Amino acid sequence: MHATPRPYFAQTAGSFKALRSHSRIRTVPSKSGNVLPPAPRSCLVRATNTAGAMHLVNEQRRTQTAPAKQRAGTYERDEDVTWLLYYGTDTIYPFPRSQRGKTIGAAIGQDIVLPSPCVSGHHLDAERKARGVVITDAHSKNGTAYEVKRDLGLRLKPSFEDKRATEGFVLEAGMTFVVGAEPHRFVGLDDAMRASYEVLTEILGTEEEIREDERRHPGSVVETPSPSNFILAAAGPGHMLITGKRGCGQEELAQIIHRISKRRDEERVDLTISSVPADRKAQSAILKHKAAHATLVLNLGTHRERIDPAFVSSLFSPTYQIRVIVVARTLNQARRALGHAYVCPMMHVPLAELPLRKAAIRRLLDMHLAARGSPLRFADLTPANQEALQNGKWRENLDALRETAVRLDAIVHARFSRRQAAIALGIARQNFYNWYGSTVRLTKPLVPQARARALTGALPEAPSAPS
Repeated sequence: MHATPRPYFAQTAGSFKALRSHSRIRTVPSKSGNVLPPAPRSCLVRATNTAGAMHLVNEQRRTQTAPAKQRAGTYERDEDVTWLLYYGTDTIYPFPRSQRGKTIGAAIGQDIVLPSPCVSGHHLDAERKARGVVITDAHSKNGTAYEVKRDLGLRLKPSFEDKRATEGFVLEAGMTFVVGAEPHRFVGLDDAMRASYEVLTEILGTEEEIREDERRHPGSVVETPSPSNFILAAAGPGHMLITGKRGCGQEELAQIIHRISKRRDEERVDLTISSVPADRKAQSAILKHKAAHATLVLNLGTHRERIDPAFVSSLFSPTYQIRVIVVARTLNQARRALGHAYVCPMMHVPLAELPLRKAAIRRLLDMHLAARGSPLRFADLTPANQEALQNGKWRENLDALRETAVRLDAIVHARFSRRQAAIALGIARQNFYNWYGSTVRLTKPLVPQARARALTGALPEAPSAPS
């Protein structure tokens, strides 16, 4: 005995009875005898006409959007791709929301030109649609591929598993695709990622500076990731550990991780060891009501003792779905405080001290001087003073460099009078002289005489004293 198959939707009045006997869907025969498709689900609501009488109207049912915190699982938000980063470089191409499409290829006239024998003249199209930026291969010879899996290794350097695109795919922020062949890989960036890029190059260094420092210090124990690799790691869901000496920018980096992650809409929870309560109920309240489904930044400071194991276990428990970012001085400090079992799987971001980043000192000093509107640049200094800054100890790392930019700018605005610069900054004169001669080891004159006159002439006129 074989079961009678269930009939498909009938189009004639003759099969109307068979359909109704096998289905609960209500169908209505038309005047011509054909069966009309079922009406959309609706609900009856009361309405009042102009005369005040109550009557029923047929209103189509609409599903409401649930608040983010009430949805199942961890709500992660994908932002629009508005920039394309050429992976392994610091070249970023704008793709504003007002631009409907962009072309990539080797031919002149493409929006992004890649002069490579592996890239076709018109290789692909990037179109902005309702569902996002859609990448479509333009029948190129070597094709277009997008990543389907990513493994992060040393220095957060990823290995990609790519799939060749046979049809258009949606590019999400933090996702990569390959044009033709390596090294033509691009990363989709959203506005938050792009806004953080300059700060990342300050804390981590540019791609070229990192390669130069690797050549200067081969086999260095500090393996700082590049900005491209850091963005790929931060955009993912994994826990992260940031280590480095004071003033290297660990706290800023932790904020950037949250700002460019898919949990950015949730409030970031910042904890220090002293702010972790001893009471278990209070600990549970923090994890359950504040940090659940969000990002928690734990700053170990100078703490070297083991943290309450119960709290650490709950912190990393999948029950709360917390993304943990730990800020520590060293890897060993994090292991002692949290335990090797929790630290080992974390993505490690070690930050190099500024004296090891000689390739970056000139650029960073000029960047901070320009931000202050100062006419002074690193190249204006005498060769002896350039060498002193290039080989400085920079005990406070980036904090010391920022302070140096402020004080050098004050000297220029004081017409190269150290005494007037100290007064303008509210610093004791002897302390300022000690900083100048002993801390940063600068000599007089700060800049050659001819250049000092030019810099002074570029300053705005000082307001005249009232009579």
